[in-house]
Amino acid sequence: MAGRQLPGGGDDLSPGQPAATGTPEARAHQKPPARPLGLEPRSGLHLGPCQSGDPTPRSECHLPLGSRPWAPGVLGPTYLDGSYSEIYPDKSQDSEGLRRFFKQFSFPGHIGSHCTPETPGSIHEGGELGYVLSHACGAVFDNPDLIAIACVGDGEAETGPLATSWHINKFLNPLSDGVVLPVLHLNGYKIANPTLLARIPKTELSSLLRGYGWEPLFVEGSEPQAMHQAMAAAMDQVVRRLQEIRHRAQEEGGADQASRPIWPMIVLRSPKGWTGPEALNGKRIEGFWRSHQVPLPNPKQDPAQLQQLEA
Repeated sequence: MAGRQLPGGGDDLSPGQPAATGTPEARAHQKPPARPLGLEPRSGLHLGPCQSGDPTPRSECHLPLGSRPWAPGVLGPTYLDGSYSEIYPDKSQDSEGLRRFFKQFSFPGHIGSHCTPETPGSIHEGGELGYVLSHACGAVFDNPDLIAIACVGDGEAETGPLATSWHINKFLNPLSDGVVLPVLHLNGYKIANPTLLARIPKTELSSLLRGYGWEPLFVEGSEPQAMHQAMAAAMDQVVRRLQEIRHRAQEEGGADQASRPIWPMIVLRSPKGWTGPEALNGKRIEGFWRSHQVPLPNPKQDPAQLQQLEA
């Protein structure tokens, strides 16, 4: 997996879902922006390893996403790979199908702004923060061929349910259950405030996660292609570690005798509003809390905002 560029085309489709009802030429029909920018590139980092087809100790991969704004970053790639069109033929692989695909997002009579049940393969809607690790754990119980890559936002990580959920690894059997791979996203901000786990020293965060029974791998940066490669390398390390855990459990005599392992997890640190507009009217957006809200509130009437949206 390492050394190969992973799929990222969903990043290009994602902004069109909340902002447009059709092709870029149909500017008169743009929807009011409905969500933050900057989460789609991080979603692509997870979808690439899930879809890579590389041999892993698990035969199936799920991707529960804790935060609501991740939904376009999942829907975009499912449209690009054709799976969305298979289930919803009216969202066909042409300009008209793409127009319908864009219009439906967070629009009356269509789909919501979360990974709602209409989303192919959705087992976790996201948005009601705190439950992504619990749902991932429940999915892999007695399902040894499943790996659930559970994406945890650093704002979500401050909720009570999520803070408690770090203990799920105490309940997972390395032979009879599947794997939960948490990916903790640190971008420094939640809705309008700094986040705690992004502000503590790296050594303190590592100690905290190890105390919960996880071995963190850090993927950090801001250049998209380099981050894709770094994420791929981290996933390679995770796969090797999972193979070691399963092999050791088999040597110990099976599921009833297997000792509790230290499970791997990934800490992904990237800018808030990553790849979105850097600033608007002299106010910082990328790398700041403003990107969480609607950073470009009026692209329909403001040509400068429209240009930033299309950039």
